[in-house]
Amino acid sequence: MTPSSDDDPCLINLRSSRNFFQRGLVRQEHYLEELLSAFQSCDKSCDEELGDLIARVLEHYQHYYDEKS
Repeated sequence: MTPSSDDDPCLINLRSSRNFFQRGLVRQEHYLEELLSAFQSCDKSCDEELGDLIARVLEHYQHYYDEKS
């Protein structure tokens, strides 16, 4: 029985990496939109909210680079 190309470990890893990258880009775009909106609509009174959002964005990048390494 010949294994199908769908069972090829290299192709599986490639698809997994591509999916991880695409999900990361979607999250990055979401965070960018959220940051831009927050910066445009906030004044000094929402520094804490912006700090929380920035922390989430940095956590996203850290997770992405940890997984990519």
